[in-house]
Amino acid sequence: MRLLRSASVVPLFVCLAGGVAVAVGAGGEEYTRRGDSFTILPAAKDATHVRRIDLPPGWSVKHRPLKNGSATALFAPGGTFAFEVGRESAMVYEPDGRRWRPYLSLDEFLNEKKRQGAVVERRPDAGGGDVGVVRGMTDDPWLKQWNEASDGTATVTYYSAARDLSLRFVMRSSDAARFEPEAFRFFQQLQTLPSGDPRADDRLLDPAARALKLRFWAAGWWLLGAGAVTFLALLWATLYLEVREASRGLPGLRVVAAPVIPADRIARLELIERGPHGLFGLGFCHAEWFTLNNFEQTHVSAWRHATLPEVAFVLYSPLHRNFRLRFVRHTADTRILVSSTRLGDQAYPPPPGTFIQVRWRGTPADLWAWHLAAEELFPVASPEVAAEAESPINVYAEVSGRFARHHRRGWFWLLSYEPCSELWRQFRLCGVSLRQQIERGWAPDPALTQPRHDTSGG
Repeated sequence: MRLLRSASVVPLFVCLAGGVAVAVGAGGEEYTRRGDSFTILPAAKDATHVRRIDLPPGWSVKHRPLKNGSATALFAPGGTFAFEVGRESAMVYEPDGRRWRPYLSLDEFLNEKKRQGAVVERRPDAGGGDVGVVRGMTDDPWLKQWNEASDGTATVTYYSAARDLSLRFVMRSSDAARFEPEAFRFFQQLQTLPSGDPRADDRLLDPAARALKLRFWAAGWWLLGAGAVTFLALLWATLYLEVREASRGLPGLRVVAAPVIPADRIARLELIERGPHGLFGLGFCHAEWFTLNNFEQTHVSAWRHATLPEVAFVLYSPLHRNFRLRFVRHTADTRILVSSTRLGDQAYPPPPGTFIQVRWRGTPADLWAWHLAAEELFPVASPEVAAEAESPINVYAEVSGRFARHHRRGWFWLLSYEPCSELWRQFRLCGVSLRQQIERGWAPDPALTQPRHDTSGG
């Protein structure tokens, strides 16, 4: 059991690694940007056509992500920064209509830029028509995002009304004379391609990156599956060991000192044991603490009633840091009545001669009153039998042993445990008293059953 407790974190780490691998496989990039050309902007709002700029031999392109979109820069042969290229708005504000609208002609574009103080000129376009050229000089350190030092920047904007296209090229002021002709050549050579054309996509499939992504994806799902299988294996192994130990009389049961309980949970224990409606006020006296060799390392505070053959158990789980209360009536007639606040006590059908009722909420006094009401259903025992009562630790071992031996009757008893049916049984029987179970036909009447102790092994 100690080995299982130590291995309980293995499925968690395996599933965590699988989740990370699946996330990497799902989010990994399997495309690379084209190096021979790049998209500058869609040719229309419906994106049925795409405009691309082809790069001459030796030129390269780099992209930088921005908050809104990305920036694109072209580098001349040798890695020299040439200019940044991007779209320029070809819209003019109309004060009367209070709206933005496209320029109606090249003349309107040039006049508006001239009115703003820019240097403008008109050039013939190789494709026909004219191109408007707008030049400006600024001290804006725009080139820092490309790690390029510059005392100033030169901006050249080209506008073609015939092609409904406006591009802006930003370069060093000292390089304007060298690269401005190259910028105009790029503008003239810009192509318009249908969106279905292979060259209309900025991305190229990288086979190596795709293969790596698929490997991560497959490995992640395999790890998730292995983690789930490992978790189920540990769960069934723990269940097997706990049932086997219980059927043998809980050999790992041992008397211990009171466990160390967190300060925020001690008040809850005091309320159960010595509160206004606690065990001490109901006539119980504390007997001992003992611990179980189970997965949760449950600690049990055992109490014995001063005048009745009843014992009470306060179960403390260090793993879940909660307390559960259980009253047990066990006399020499071998019938057992269990009243509990632990939902798991009602998960499986009890063995013959054992009767269980579970009340999840309420004070110990409420559960005790429920327990005494169920005792009225049992036949009255003789004074000699009623006076006999075993020690609490033996009663606990006997109750656990009965359940374990009852469930280990068949060869494939481990496969009979079904989480869904267990949850449904807990939901259906929680809060249903023994009398109600008998009236609904869910439990036999104790007065009509023959005392029988199940001692069969498995």
